[in-house]
Parts: sequence; structure tokens; C-alpha cells
Amino acid sequence: MGSHSFGLTHGAVLAATTLMVPGLLGVSGGQEDRLLRALRERAAAAEAAVYGGDAAVRAAATGREPARRAARLNMLRAINAQ
Repeated sequence: MGSHSFGLTHGAVLAATTLMVPGLLGVSGGQEDRLLRALRERAAAAEAAVYGGDAAVRAAATGREPARRAARLNMLRAINAQ
């Protein structure tokens, strides 16, 4: 009788695992997709708020940023050298 109940228990655990694990993975995968989509939308909205959605303004700002940082670093070096 003991091995019979073990077999039933083992079968029940395997059946539950076979049905539940793929379902849980599907739910978490769908949630990840929704979160990534929301994150991309928020990033696009923030970018549009900063640059007004204008591609030319965005390109000019990103092109100026490294030059601005370099100029500021050179200014700080000159001040520290005095």
C-alpha cells in the first residue's frame, strides 16, 4: 500500500508541475513584455518633453553635449592649475 500511495503522490506532483510551470513562465514573460513596452513609452515621452519631439533639436543637443563637457573640464583644469 505504501508504494501505491507514493506513486499517486509522485504522479500528482509531476502533473501539477507539468501544468503549472509553463503557465507561470508565460505569465512572467508577458509581464516582462508589458513592462518593457511601458518603459519605452515613458522614455519616448520624456525625450519629447525635453526636446519637443524635434529630431533636429535632439541631434544638435547630443552633438553639443560632449563639446560642452570637454570645455567645462578644461576650465576646471585651468582653475586647479592656478
